[in-house]
Amino acid sequence: MAQGGLARKEISSHTYTVSHEQKPANVTTIENGQLTLSEFEKMLIGIGVFVSFFLLVSIVSTKNAINVSQRSLQNITSQNNRLNDENQSMTQTLDGMENDAINRVVKKDNLSIANSNVRDVTR
Repeated sequence: MAQGGLARKEISSHTYTVSHEQKPANVTTIENGQLTLSEFEKMLIGIGVFVSFFLLVSIVSTKNAINVSQRSLQNITSQNNRLNDENQSMTQTLDGMENDAINRVVKKDNLSIANSNVRDVTR
């Protein structure tokens, strides 16, 4: 117990003085309202600008590549639709020619076609 009291007396007996005139060594001074930048800070800003510019260029080129791909896909899709329409038109023309050929044979041989005698056959 006596030792605890001794330690408290020893700690309280030390006084510390802080001088307001001393400046820390790592703080830069402000002159004319401007902060000076260290070489590391300048290098960091330069690298940041370079990376930002590189990302901007890569985004723009990627966007252009996507637009070219979309245009190509749209051209292929429209060509596919045109070919499908043409195929459907040719199918209808062929069906019409088949009906005309059947009707010519029927007239030539003096036959008749009744709907009840015709079977529907799918392909």
